[in-house]
Amino acid sequence: MAELPNGGLLNEVWQFANDNPQIMGGKNKGPKALMDAISHTLGLRIDYYALINMYGFVDLVDAIGGIRLRVEKDIPWGGHYGTAGTIKAGFRQLSGEEALWYGRSRVVDDDFGRMGRQRCVIGAFAQQATPDKILTNFGEIARTAKRMAQTNIPQELLEPLANLALEVKDARITSLQFVPPQFYTGSPDWPKIRRATVKAINDSLKPAKRALAAGVTASPGTTSSPTSSPTATPSASRPVKPSQTPTRNGQSAANNASAKSLAELCGF
Repeated sequence: MAELPNGGLLNEVWQFANDNPQIMGGKNKGPKALMDAISHTLGLRIDYYALINMYGFVDLVDAIGGIRLRVEKDIPWGGHYGTAGTIKAGFRQLSGEEALWYGRSRVVDDDFGRMGRQRCVIGAFAQQATPDKILTNFGEIARTAKRMAQTNIPQELLEPLANLALEVKDARITSLQFVPPQFYTGSPDWPKIRRATVKAINDSLKPAKRALAAGVTASPGTTSSPTSSPTATPSASRPVKPSQTPTRNGQSAANNASAKSLAELCGF
């Protein structure tokens, strides 16, 4: 939405690129545009993407028997202004449809609150889609993925990435949101965002005691294995040096922004 004073949001990038092939140098460049935008924002190299549509997400959650997480408050969903149903507060086992609506309902939250719920849904799936559940339901999961998913990961990398996923399956997953008051999204301060990104990654590589001292909490029952994304790594070959942009927050706000354990934030 380039016509807006500060541009649009990240969720506009894919569609904008597909709608403007003359700018992107070809058709269906939405995935590349989104990877480039995230790479530029975080100062990381983004190698690959995996896309699954909403119906596929519902089927995948149902295939593993649903996901369990802590619902902080009642979330009305669907219909006109949440009249289709309500996901009650408390520890809940959510079906695929409920998990989708829990992550997408706009009735009682702004976009930032909705984003927080979305990271809990994704984190719960990542933690609870255990190898035994995947093997037990492999046929249905495979059929769902074939119908509903796409990726640019080369076939020869699938086995190594699957092995890597098993290596880090029980590791501590942390999350850092770029939202007010630490970050003013109306006019992003790119260097501040990148400093916080580097700090979050560096903190994740520290031993457990040092990570705790940095404000990163490992929840009971999880390991303290260091984790990093297999498809998003710091890039020394593509340095980005944007000019400093205005921000409504002092530097101390960004320095105090630490990644938090998803298990702690979401009550898995």
